[in-house]
Amino acid sequence: LEVLERYRAVGTFFMLGEAAKRHSDLVREVAQAGHAIGNHSWDHSSFPLLTGKERRTQIRRCEAAIAPYGERLFRPPYGHQNIASRLDLLWLRYRVITWNVNTQDWLDRDPNWIADHIMKKVQPGSVILFHDSLNLVLKERYAQRWPTIEAVNILLKRIGDQYRFVTIPRLFEHGHPVR
Repeated sequence: LEVLERYRAVGTFFMLGEAAKRHSDLVREVAQAGHAIGNHSWDHSSFPLLTGKERRTQIRRCEAAIAPYGERLFRPPYGHQNIASRLDLLWLRYRVITWNVNTQDWLDRDPNWIADHIMKKVQPGSVILFHDSLNLVLKERYAQRWPTIEAVNILLKRIGDQYRFVTIPRLFEHGHPVR
């Protein structure tokens, strides 16, 4: 949050309900800083592997955990989705949001590697996928988040004056999503 504030950048944080419930103060802080908050399920289960009832429970539990700050945006865990999961989200009035720039920061890459990787792929309208520590604390192997934070700092320092970093709802104001 400090790095984003330093560069006057905002983003959309897709939060796990399980983590959001434990850290409600941080959910509030993210929202108060002007960032959007979206639903990323309760515990990061792959949606095509769940029953419809389990998917809807995941969505509703996360929705409750991020309330009253949550937008009706959903990022599928792992990007996994199928027709049944899309229909559940449509029925619950959620827009599914994916990405076109995968930072691969969950692989504990070097910050300069992450920033360089993004620089090669970013273009106007890009949705960049980063992972925060609350998403990954569940998996100890990927718990080191300082490379991601430093990569964001490097990226914003390099191209912060070339691009405006906005929330997904704000991005929608500038055009329709491309599939």
